[in-house]
Amino acid sequence: MDKNPGPIRALLEEGLAHQRAGRLEDALDRYARVLAADPRNFPALHFAGLARLRQGASDQAASLLTAALSVNPGDADTLDFYCLAMRQSGRQAEALALLERLAAADCGALNQRILLLRELGHPAEAVAIADRLLAQEPAHAGGLYNRALAYQAMGQTDWALADVESALVQKPELAELYYTRALLLEDRKDFAGALENYIAALARDPAHRHAFGGAANAVLRACDWAAMARLAKELPARIAAGRDVLPPFTLLGYGIGDAEQSRATQTYLRHILRDVAPLTPAPLRDQGKLRLAYLSADFHAHATAWLTAGVFEAHDRNDFEITAISWGPDDGSAIRARLKAAFDHFHDVAGMDDAAVARLLRDLKIDIAIDLKGHTRDSRPGILARRPAALQLTWLGYPATIGDCGIDAVLADDVVLPLAAQPHYAERIVHLSGCYQSNDGARVVPPRPSRLAAGLPEKGFVFCCFNASWKITEPMFTIWMRLLQQVEGSVLWLLDDNASAKANLTAAAQKLGVNPTRLIFAPHVAVDAHLARHGCADLFLDTQPYGAHTGAGDALWAGLPVLTQRGTNFAGRVAASLLTALNLPELIAESAEAYAGAALRLANDRQALEEVQSKLAASRANSSLFDATDFARKLERAYRELWRRRGG
Repeated sequence: MDKNPGPIRALLEEGLAHQRAGRLEDALDRYARVLAADPRNFPALHFAGLARLRQGASDQAASLLTAALSVNPGDADTLDFYCLAMRQSGRQAEALALLERLAAADCGALNQRILLLRELGHPAEAVAIADRLLAQEPAHAGGLYNRALAYQAMGQTDWALADVESALVQKPELAELYYTRALLLEDRKDFAGALENYIAALARDPAHRHAFGGAANAVLRACDWAAMARLAKELPARIAAGRDVLPPFTLLGYGIGDAEQSRATQTYLRHILRDVAPLTPAPLRDQGKLRLAYLSADFHAHATAWLTAGVFEAHDRNDFEITAISWGPDDGSAIRARLKAAFDHFHDVAGMDDAAVARLLRDLKIDIAIDLKGHTRDSRPGILARRPAALQLTWLGYPATIGDCGIDAVLADDVVLPLAAQPHYAERIVHLSGCYQSNDGARVVPPRPSRLAAGLPEKGFVFCCFNASWKITEPMFTIWMRLLQQVEGSVLWLLDDNASAKANLTAAAQKLGVNPTRLIFAPHVAVDAHLARHGCADLFLDTQPYGAHTGAGDALWAGLPVLTQRGTNFAGRVAASLLTALNLPELIAESAEAYAGAALRLANDRQALEEVQSKLAASRANSSLFDATDFARKLERAYRELWRRRGG
């Protein structure tokens, strides 16, 4: 074919008609014929790139759009779609490099640089570029929006909200702006306000893939049980349809079945791991120390850090070399310093994209990579989805399947995760001996404060639950209120988590006939002070469907009995695992009725309670549950066995 503009124009028009009708392969055929005659034809390159992007072929789309930019570097739409393709491929750093080489000063290119810098973990640089853009065009909605996201990453929620409000003045119809405002309000723990904005986002875009999941999280955090019940009715259909990107961690608070949890997780992964390609298989080593890498955003003042520090310190350096891969904040805390000293190597990868971190793991010749995040906040499944290590495991951080994203096995125990659950887990279930949860027995529990100092009445039975408010469900709270009515002078001691939850819990108590003054809300305090105040309570009441994890370990270490109901899934059985390890089966109820009955008996029978307290003290002294060195040895046995059987 020659370069006669008539035939080329006709082919382009045919291609566009096919593309509008969704016949992407026919469209791509026409564009290919144009490019055979004119390899630098900008419309053909641009629209072929869009077609490949729509097919999910992000790498091919990026190549076509790169070629289009070489012809027309300043086209804003092509820049937008090119950067989207590169982000979906996990190649943000390459995209940023191209934008910098273009040295484009137009607002479109500057806006994309803001977005990419933020995603690469350089929010301050993103803000500086945004300031340049907004100096040129103060009402640029995209610049305001992306600067807001950068401010959010820096913890500057007020400034981020101000930018979103300004962007909404320019683009009040954009659902994404309401969605972002909802996320920012969640950062402020204003969950009622967040819910209003998620609803506003859905009103403007009923097909918004994230807003329903955001709303489900907001009502959970606010203990808004009426709204939660309404949304819960929609969950099965939404999960089955596979359109919504529902945060897997949020769904655990709804107690859905393992099959639905697995299905929703796979949908979530398909969205966040588009076109993530694994590296070439890692070379296998059979000599020398096994090189372990623990991956987390929580190597700072966080529950994961307190649970694991002793294990990292106790690893046998004759057989293992251990590395930290950290992308969380350096908060300057004592536990951060302790962790940095505990590892042989500590890599802060906050400024690296997933692909770069995967390459780092490969360069470090890591044999076994252990994910400690799952799908909790700030997780990065895109790292291990690239298969940088020969053996990849998940442990401790997440009580459900991570889904099909490069994880070979989940380390659990036979209480929290029976083998019967295997059909709903993408990763192989591997049981550690005893409880799967490590605990640090080196922590000192300070002397308890007086009840008055802790904000409690001097006399009367103190039920407590120091679980996060979002774990408190209506059926469990109803049991608790019945207990308060049956046990004269008793109170319920809860964490003061957020204003929305506190207001809703107080209102629920009143509705159930309990004076709200019998709910006492404990402020957040330093971890040592929190451990000490457990001594002021008589009985810790666990929650369902998501129970106490670190909180149960804290209470038991502090000598406070924990009463739990055995849950129907991993998230609801952690306290049962801890109590089994301490030989306290009498504190594990098999039904809600048995749970309520056991709580009432212990509250009314001081001798029975003291017997349980004494048994807990003896079990704690004799059990290996709080022995980090013993736990490190059993973890190492599991690593050696899995390494021996890798690929089998």
